[in-house]
Amino acid sequence: MNQAGRLPVRLLMAAVCTFTLAGGALAGQAPAHAAVCAPYQHITVHGTDWIRSPDNFGGGNACLNQPNGTVSFTVKSQTAPPPAENRVAAYPHLTRGCEFPAPTALGDCTRDWTAKPVTKMTGSTITWTTSHTGVAKTAKYNTGADLWFSATPQFSAPVTEVMFWQNVQGLKPSAHAVKVRKDGFNWWYWTEPASSGPFTWTEVIFMRTHDITSWTKMPIQPLLNYTVQHAAMDAGSYWVGTALGFELWNGGGGLKTTSGWIHQ
Repeated sequence: MNQAGRLPVRLLMAAVCTFTLAGGALAGQAPAHAAVCAPYQHITVHGTDWIRSPDNFGGGNACLNQPNGTVSFTVKSQTAPPPAENRVAAYPHLTRGCEFPAPTALGDCTRDWTAKPVTKMTGSTITWTTSHTGVAKTAKYNTGADLWFSATPQFSAPVTEVMFWQNVQGLKPSAHAVKVRKDGFNWWYWTEPASSGPFTWTEVIFMRTHDITSWTKMPIQPLLNYTVQHAAMDAGSYWVGTALGFELWNGGGGLKTTSGWIHQ
């Protein structure tokens, strides 16, 4: 994750959220279901294993509603720490692959995921549709896919974290961001050092220059090639997991993932 003072979502967490889920590609609206508050639960969507987590790692209390049988969810409420603290309170998300590495308690991976060399991700894509209709203008958040990379197929330690931001509210690109064009789209690109506990790694952010709410099989490889070419990631790294979620600094009620999939 990014921003000064933000610790990774995998190492700190306060479980006071609700999260709702339904199957296939992340999809659709459905009647409200019971709140899901427990973090890091395995769920099955059309035969594929996912991990879901409200992930209130920064002291948030996000609540989510999730129809059964899909990868969709809605943030129902979120009271973050005071904005002056300038840190993420929660990252409610769904993951394919691995969460944060062992030996932490969160070193957990989905059953059907195989780590993939970063040089062999030509066919790897992300499909994701979101909505921020009705979200309060005072909310501060980004809609971000979070990709983790390790030096080995086993996620023993992070070496690089790459985030793709669809849209933001209340946030701006880093002062040292540069504009790049990949896959026919313009992005802001910057890197930051990140650390937590015994781990240190490079965090890479690609932020769309204009907000969008949907990707359909967005190729991952061109963006990673740029990262490697600019020495922010080693070409020998392995892709060990990806989460789809919302980084919440303040507010965020009403944010929705309506459909999506991570294609290895």
